[in-house]
Amino acid sequence: MKIIITEDQQELVSSKLHDMIKKYGIKIASKSVGGSKNLLKILNINSPMEFLHLFDDFDFDKIKHGIPIRNLTFFRYRPNNILLIYNRKKREIYVNYDDIWSVLSDNFELEYSEIQKLLKIWLDKTFNLKDVTPSLNSNFNFNEL
Repeated sequence: MKIIITEDQQELVSSKLHDMIKKYGIKIASKSVGGSKNLLKILNINSPMEFLHLFDDFDFDKIKHGIPIRNLTFFRYRPNNILLIYNRKKREIYVNYDDIWSVLSDNFELEYSEIQKLLKIWLDKTFNLKDVTPSLNSNFNFNEL
């Protein structure tokens, strides 16, 4: 039996998955559809840049738990789901491995330097962050911030 999905149904599923990504993160959204490859296929994401565009509407915050944190800006959808940390003083962007870096590495088979280059372009075009260095290695534990 062949299942036919209408365009409206596809848009509804995509919308629900986008909401799930924002609310619960990539891992949970991926698990709900049988893995990250299926998630990307359902969302019709065919390139690393298309994947990054899922995150174009971040919330920005310079405080954590009501306390200003000097020189840092947090990019997130919900308080405990920080996906990027921008160190304004050092001009470095610390990237969450689970939700962003690993998807680029595992699903698009990009190497460290390729991910850095791609992230620099995306950060510049999307958030007007020029001359920043995306980094996987940081002193930050994303789960404890």
